[in-house]
Amino acid sequence: MELITTENIYPDSLKPKEQETFGDELYGLHELIFCSGNKEIFLRYTVFSPARRTKITVYRNTIGRLVGYFAIHHFHLRVAGERAIIMRGEGGFLEEYRHHHSSQRLILKEVVLLRIRHPFAPLYTLSCFISPVMYYVAVKDCYRLYPNRRLTTPERIFTIMQQLSEEFQLAEMDERYPYMRNVGWVVRYSAEKMASLSRTANKDIRFFLEQNPRYHEGYGLLTMMPVTTLNVVLSAINFLLSLLGIKFKFRSKS
Repeated sequence: MELITTENIYPDSLKPKEQETFGDELYGLHELIFCSGNKEIFLRYTVFSPARRTKITVYRNTIGRLVGYFAIHHFHLRVAGERAIIMRGEGGFLEEYRHHHSSQRLILKEVVLLRIRHPFAPLYTLSCFISPVMYYVAVKDCYRLYPNRRLTTPERIFTIMQQLSEEFQLAEMDERYPYMRNVGWVVRYSAEKMASLSRTANKDIRFFLEQNPRYHEGYGLLTMMPVTTLNVVLSAINFLLSLLGIKFKFRSKS
């Protein structure tokens, strides 16, 4: 696999023309990875997000072609009666690069820095996974993440998730699937890949498919990680164990 270079882009620091050029390039990549069809919504969600802080990490190959991106947004909101910081993210890679470049290290670094900068503030990450594979990547090393086949979601966490989904205009679509939300983006999977996912024996992917049966129509699985010190430390250790090929994981019991 060829060498990949990375660069962090802060949209607020770009001049208007630079924002336009960057947005066009990013949307061009996005359309190769997902079926979305609405450039305005995508740009408002990523480049022109109303977040307090937005950082977009872009990945390029040796000829400078954009092959992947991951956007991280920080929101300062009042949640469950207290001020909290919410980290939200979205991203994707071209199919031929998906198994070689992971955003896990980037996310872990970001949550560690957030925890250090705000040692006493309630912190949460909120995602809406449209890919069963990306959900599996997130849950396999995370000590505590909801929803999760191993854990019952605490009522307080579920209430916060509901509140934030309304804040971000991710309305509940079907009461039978309380974590399913309409995102509007569909991962471009081949027919062979779709068939493989439907037959998988992976329990976490099967859980995703049970909770979000309409993922192939642009629906995502609302997912939250409380950014506590314990959760961050044990998740980081799990990630390192994965890199070393060690199967043991620290798992929350509640």
